[in-house]
Amino acid sequence: MKEDYYDTELVTCDVKKRGGVQPSFWFRCYYEFDPGEAEVTRYPDGSGYPGSSPDVNIYKVTLCHGVYESECALHLFEEIYPRFHLEDLEEQILKSKE
Repeated sequence: MKEDYYDTELVTCDVKKRGGVQPSFWFRCYYEFDPGEAEVTRYPDGSGYPGSSPDVNIYKVTLCHGVYESECALHLFEEIYPRFHLEDLEEQILKSKE
């Protein structure tokens, strides 16, 4: 498995700061990627292998702002926002690999 990260789209704050600069942030999702294995229809002994699908496992999510990156906030997201679903982020990452 290869370790990598995926940055979500930039989110711009609605509250304007003095000088017209609006702060923006994004989430950085650290993950492990397994590309899966191809199907083998027939081995010499007559057996086969159905193959396996690609898989992504997110193990760390941080909040980024400019050059600043927070500590892992994954447990906080899961506790304070129960509708936060890693499966959706994992699906986005798999689509970006296609």
